[in-house]
Amino acid sequence: MLKYILIISILLIPTGANSKLEGVSKRVSEITSLYELIYEQKEIRNDNVPSKEVLTAFLSKVVAVYGLDYGVFYDLIQCESSWVVLADNPNSSAFGLTQWTDATWSETDSYKRGLTRSNPYVIIIETAIKLKNNEQWRWECLK
Repeated sequence: MLKYILIISILLIPTGANSKLEGVSKRVSEITSLYELIYEQKEIRNDNVPSKEVLTAFLSKVVAVYGLDYGVFYDLIQCESSWVVLADNPNSSAFGLTQWTDATWSETDSYKRGLTRSNPYVIIIETAIKLKNNEQWRWECLK
């Protein structure tokens, strides 16, 4: 469904914008491949947590697609969870790599699709979306 929405969006770009269209098409392809990777992942549990190396490689792809600063994003995860995928804050409902609360998570498209905060790939994508939308204020580590 996401792929079709993105393709329809491309079709709405005015003619004569070939070079821009090629750039948009490449970006759509990159984002689609990221989402395909997410949906391939099953629920993450203690017995199948991806390594930090795997996650940092994924983070590199995400920051490239969304045009974000790798160092800032890396430091955010380090500050919020020390790269512990299933980090659980005992003082709140915050959970996961970037410590999403129940209330904030329920606002995301991933939540609406039934994806959980235990999947670090989903967390990285949703955090990237918030950072791209200038919502750094959501994290104490970025203030």
